[in-house]
Amino acid sequence: RNGKTYEKLSDHIGLIPTVIISPSDSDLISEGSSTRRKFMDGVIGQTDAVFLIHLLEYHKILSQRNALLKYFAINQTFDAQTLEVYDDQLIERSTPIFEKRKAFMEAFIPIFKSRYHEISGLDEFVNLEYESQLHTDSHASLLKTSIGKDKGLQFTSTGIHKDDILFLKEGQPI
Repeated sequence: RNGKTYEKLSDHIGLIPTVIISPSDSDLISEGSSTRRKFMDGVIGQTDAVFLIHLLEYHKILSQRNALLKYFAINQTFDAQTLEVYDDQLIERSTPIFEKRKAFMEAFIPIFKSRYHEISGLDEFVNLEYESQLHTDSHASLLKTSIGKDKGLQFTSTGIHKDDILFLKEGQPI
């Protein structure tokens, strides 16, 4: 913009918000939850640079926490205090990410339903549900209760990186 070179991708956020519809959008239904999270995060990130920064930081910290869990397993050791440092950082970033995703879905679901009916011409009941463990538990309690499982799996089994969007038609998952 204005002949300047940008240092970071996040500097572009919000300049030209666009959403492109392509044949690969069917992947939102047929592929896994990571594809659906990327869609949601991509749309939110178009207009919210702070969200994007929190998301990037969350994933960096998550990778570091997972590397630490692997280190503990390989070296047959465990340091709860060090793990807690990563947990605190994950918690700090996960709450605003969850809140933004929740607000996005509340705004997006009515649009999705309306556009589905316009395009399909069918009188079917369709819906989307935002699934997140944070709807029912705090991230802190999730991390605390899953520590044994995480140590065994050598990766973080709970958190916003497990969120999903469920597609429903006539009340049944697609």
